[in-house]
Amino acid sequence: MALTKISHDDNDKAVFGTSEDLQIYHSGTNTFIANSTGPLKIRSDTLELGAANGEQMLQGTANGPVNLYHDGIKKFETSSGGVTVTGNIYTDGNVNLTADNKKIRFGAGEDLQLYFDGTHSRLVHTPGTGDLVIQSDDLYLTNGAGGEYYLRGTANGAVELYHNNVKKFETTSAGATFTGKLSALDGSGSAGSWIALGDSDDLKIYHSGTQSEIINSGGDLLIQCTGDDLNLKAEDDVNIKVQGGVENAIIAYGNAAVELYYDNSKKLETTSSGVVCWGDFRASGAIDMEDSEKIKLGTGDDLQIYHDGSQSWIKETGSAGQFIIDGYNGTDIRHGATAEHMIRAIGNAQVELYYDNSKKFETVSTGCELPDNSKLYLGDGGDLALHHDGSNSYIANTTGELFISASQVNIKSAAGEYMAYFNDNGEAALYYDDSKKFETTSTGAKITSNGSSNGLTIVHSNGNTVADLSHNGSGDEGVFQLKDSNSTQIQLNAEIGQKSFYTAGSFIFGNAGATVTTGQRGIEFQAGASGNPVFIKTSSGHYSSGAYTHWQFYDDHGNVGWVNADGDGTASYNTASDYRLKENAVAITDGIEKVKQLKPYRFNYKTAETSQVVQGFFAHEVSTVVPNAVDGAKDAVAAEDSENTGHKKGDPIYQGLDQAKMVPILTAALQEAITKIETLETKVAALEAG
Repeated sequence: MALTKISHDDNDKAVFGTSEDLQIYHSGTNTFIANSTGPLKIRSDTLELGAANGEQMLQGTANGPVNLYHDGIKKFETSSGGVTVTGNIYTDGNVNLTADNKKIRFGAGEDLQLYFDGTHSRLVHTPGTGDLVIQSDDLYLTNGAGGEYYLRGTANGAVELYHNNVKKFETTSAGATFTGKLSALDGSGSAGSWIALGDSDDLKIYHSGTQSEIINSGGDLLIQCTGDDLNLKAEDDVNIKVQGGVENAIIAYGNAAVELYYDNSKKLETTSSGVVCWGDFRASGAIDMEDSEKIKLGTGDDLQIYHDGSQSWIKETGSAGQFIIDGYNGTDIRHGATAEHMIRAIGNAQVELYYDNSKKFETVSTGCELPDNSKLYLGDGGDLALHHDGSNSYIANTTGELFISASQVNIKSAAGEYMAYFNDNGEAALYYDDSKKFETTSTGAKITSNGSSNGLTIVHSNGNTVADLSHNGSGDEGVFQLKDSNSTQIQLNAEIGQKSFYTAGSFIFGNAGATVTTGQRGIEFQAGASGNPVFIKTSSGHYSSGAYTHWQFYDDHGNVGWVNADGDGTASYNTASDYRLKENAVAITDGIEKVKQLKPYRFNYKTAETSQVVQGFFAHEVSTVVPNAVDGAKDAVAAEDSENTGHKKGDPIYQGLDQAKMVPILTAALQEAITKIETLETKVAALEAG
């Protein structure tokens, strides 16, 4: 019978090889041919891989090419001479040509070639086939290590040339900048070199071999310095001539005078002692003079203006008369370097005094004023200061005490309301909204409460109330509250039936009377020094049906136990045991074996009478059988003093035993025993029946 097909379900595999090394299967989404040993060999004279729609992906021919396709179009083909690629080549690795003189060629005529000839790396452009264009927003030419620049070019920016990695020439938007020396050979003719400027070489600078020359043949020669200084240096004299070189303009003699001319007529000459001027002397700018050199005015040189090297002076030296500064509308005295105001005197108006260009004092028609934030200081060290900052007024004392002396002192608001009152030989009082809230008395102090919850409040710096001592309700009861984040944590209430109070050695929470009982709901902590007190009592009061929780125990995992009043006359002690809290449950099958290891005893505690015999276990012996029923370690002692537990170093730390946690082992042992008993009973019954 002919085999037409072999069917397998998803993930059922066709396997080949002793160790199932080759597997063929379909996962429900993809088809896999998985080989785990040796190479996977597919052999055919013609091999094709294609898509389900017939589109070719790979084609190989024996003794012929191997072709790779993209979207059914051939992109890569091997040949006897190498490979042919149709389209672009992208790589994130290297392209290695390992033999010298092997070239990467570009262009139909192989016009551009890149290769290494064994000595040099070459980028060769064949002449006669266009230009070699290198395009980049930033172009660098460096040495082989990349650490030394030859040339740098930046798009929309400079081109830079370097010598020994130091920039020497740079183009700019305005021209070019070079660093170092620009050299030209001697001579003004064809044998020499010069710097020529202008379309027609109108300005030339050169050295003839004998002298240096600047020759301008078109328009004016303008020498302009926009920096700091302009220096003209000569071995001997400098002569600047105009009108074709026949009319003197400036003559500077070495070790002698400098002469200035007007229309070839000398007008000013420097001398060893100063200057000599012919004609009027008019200054449209500054007049600079050496320190202690004076401008003197008046027949007797009575008014003198000068700078002595440290200070500037305007001095009246006459024996009579006054020094008058007469401003038509006013007079300003300013700081010279910054033009800051120092003193301003305004005609028919105020006089102002300044500090660091800020007005500090001003006369007015009624007296004088200080502006906002300007202070009036009293005392040698300015110890007492008065000022207004634009919103508030301040009296600040920094040394000793601030005394306000009067038989009575009243502090009132601008509207006339009392804020504080101080009386000689009497009370000191503080007010709120013109109502007295606090006052001293001959015996202490008094706070006046005029309504419920009014009294003394202590507030944290963050604004939260931490304690209240106040009047409560409409009667005369007092309430003391301690708070955390504005929430009452402890309240001492003088009114029975409120949140809490302390009475007769007990602290009571809840709606209770003098004690917590059946009819009084709450919590009571007793600390009686005699008798047999119940130290902690809780009562649900009126609650009489169903369970009512009195105690709950929590750890970082949540509620782990609670004590209920069950409403049936009993209490229950509960440990969290919901199945939803548990995992990895395994039945106990060695209960009898565990119980056989337990050693019950009769004994008495050392702190009790010998007649007070009890039954129980030793905790350390139980720990090997039911570890979770035991708390602590055998023979443990305190390593150091502990305020939390009250132990001193060396004190014994006793083990504890929770016998309720032994119940599962005892139950398992009982169940195993019941099973054995029932088996024996069955066997006995069978024997008796036979």
